[in-house]
Amino acid sequence: SYSVDLAIGQRLSFAATVAGSALDVAVINPLGQTITGGTAAAGNPRLVSPFTVSTAGLWTIRFTAPVGSANLSLDVAVNAGIE
Repeated sequence: SYSVDLAIGQRLSFAATVAGSALDVAVINPLGQTITGGTAAAGNPRLVSPFTVSTAGLWTIRFTAPVGSANLSLDVAVNAGIE
């Protein structure tokens, strides 16, 4: 997992990929609630478009992939988009 401390009004976006296996991703707010998530097919990025943070604090991006999966690639942007 990856965590980042954000203030209300900041924007968060990211892209995550694991080669060779599917990847489940969840975005969890500081209250422990899953805000968004989904699954990416092997080798395809899971892209979360910029969204505005409504709760200040530590936001977590949690990844789940099968044991033995290849390296995770993660690009995170705060107050910017990822294409």
